[in-house]
Amino acid sequence: MPWRELATRTHPDNLRVDKDVISFLQEYFKTGKPVGVICHGPWTLVEADLVRGRTITSYPSIRTDLRNAGADVRRVGARRPAYSSPALRSARSRSSSFSRK
Repeated sequence: MPWRELATRTHPDNLRVDKDVISFLQEYFKTGKPVGVICHGPWTLVEADLVRGRTITSYPSIRTDLRNAGADVRRVGARRPAYSSPALRSARSRSSSFSRK
Protein backbone atom coordinates (compact mmCIF):
# COMPACT_ATOMS: atom_id res chain seq x y z
CA MET A 1 0.00 0.00 0.00
CA PRO A 2 1.43 3.41 -0.93
CA TRP A 3 2.50 5.56 2.02
CA ARG A 4 0.01 8.35 1.28
CA GLU A 5 -2.88 5.89 1.10
CA LEU A 6 -1.83 4.30 4.39
CA ALA A 7 -1.48 7.71 6.04
CA THR A 8 -4.93 8.75 4.83
CA ARG A 9 -6.59 5.53 5.99
CA THR A 10 -4.98 5.62 9.42
CA HIS A 11 -5.42 9.33 10.09
CA PRO A 12 -7.29 9.75 13.41
CA ASP A 13 -10.07 11.74 11.74
CA ASN A 14 -10.74 8.75 9.50
CA LEU A 15 -10.28 6.11 12.19
CA ARG A 16 -12.66 7.73 14.65
CA VAL A 17 -15.57 7.59 12.21
CA ASP A 18 -14.95 3.95 11.26
CA LYS A 19 -17.48 1.83 13.16
CA ASP A 20 -15.29 -1.27 12.87
CA VAL A 21 -12.34 0.54 14.48
CA ILE A 22 -14.52 1.86 17.32
CA SER A 23 -16.02 -1.57 17.93
CA PHE A 24 -12.56 -3.17 17.94
CA LEU A 25 -11.27 -0.65 20.50
CA GLN A 26 -14.27 -1.13 22.77
CA GLU A 27 -13.84 -4.92 22.68
CA TYR A 28 -10.08 -4.69 23.19
CA PHE A 29 -10.49 -2.45 26.25
CA LYS A 30 -12.66 -5.14 27.82
CA THR A 31 -9.62 -7.45 27.92
CA GLY A 32 -7.92 -5.18 30.46
CA LYS A 33 -4.65 -5.26 28.51
CA PRO A 34 -2.51 -2.10 28.35
CA VAL A 35 -3.34 0.36 25.59
CA GLY A 36 -1.04 3.03 24.26
CA VAL A 37 -1.68 5.71 21.68
CA ILE A 38 0.51 8.47 20.34
CA CYS A 39 0.01 11.85 18.73
CA HIS A 40 -3.68 12.32 17.89
CA GLY A 41 -4.55 8.67 18.54
CA PRO A 42 -6.52 9.51 21.71
CA TRP A 43 -9.17 11.13 19.51
CA THR A 44 -10.21 7.63 18.48
CA LEU A 45 -10.47 6.64 22.15
CA VAL A 46 -12.67 9.69 22.78
CA GLU A 47 -14.99 8.64 19.97
CA ALA A 48 -15.22 5.14 21.48
CA ASP A 49 -16.04 6.70 24.90
CA LEU A 50 -13.00 5.06 26.49
CA VAL A 51 -11.25 7.99 28.21
CA ARG A 52 -13.89 8.97 30.78
CA GLY A 53 -12.38 8.64 34.26
CA ARG A 54 -8.95 7.60 32.97
CA THR A 55 -5.62 9.32 33.45
CA ILE A 56 -4.08 9.99 30.06
CA THR A 57 -1.28 11.95 28.44
CA SER A 58 -2.05 14.18 25.51
CA TYR A 59 -0.77 15.81 22.39
CA PRO A 60 -1.09 19.55 23.13
CA SER A 61 -3.79 20.37 20.59
CA ILE A 62 -6.25 17.69 21.80
CA ARG A 63 -5.84 18.20 25.55
CA THR A 64 -9.14 20.12 25.82
CA ASP A 65 -10.99 17.47 23.79
CA LEU A 66 -9.78 14.78 26.20
CA ARG A 67 -10.78 16.81 29.26
CA ASN A 68 -14.21 17.48 27.75
CA ALA A 69 -14.59 13.72 27.23
CA GLY A 70 -13.93 13.11 30.93
CA ALA A 71 -10.24 12.21 30.93
CA ASP A 72 -7.82 13.34 33.62
CA VAL A 73 -5.02 14.82 31.52
CA ARG A 74 -1.91 14.74 33.71
CA ARG A 75 0.74 15.86 31.31
CA VAL A 76 1.16 16.83 27.73
CA GLY A 77 3.01 14.17 25.79
CA ALA A 78 5.52 14.34 23.01
CA ARG A 79 5.25 16.91 20.27
CA ARG A 80 5.77 14.25 17.61
CA PRO A 81 5.53 10.46 17.53
CA ALA A 82 9.30 10.26 17.04
CA TYR A 83 9.74 11.56 20.58
CA SER A 84 7.58 8.81 22.06
CA SER A 85 10.29 6.16 22.49
CA PRO A 86 11.04 7.08 26.14
CA ALA A 87 7.33 6.86 26.94
CA LEU A 88 7.05 3.49 25.21
CA ARG A 89 10.07 2.14 27.09
CA SER A 90 8.53 3.35 30.34
CA ALA A 91 5.20 1.69 29.54
CA ARG A 92 6.92 -1.58 28.62
CA SER A 93 8.90 -1.64 31.84
CA ARG A 94 5.76 -1.05 33.94
CA SER A 95 3.60 -3.64 32.23
CA SER A 96 4.04 -7.25 33.25
CA SER A 97 1.69 -8.40 30.49
CA PHE A 98 3.58 -6.70 27.63
CA SER A 99 5.04 -9.25 25.25
CA ARG A 100 8.71 -8.56 24.54
CA LYS A 101 9.91 -10.08 21.28
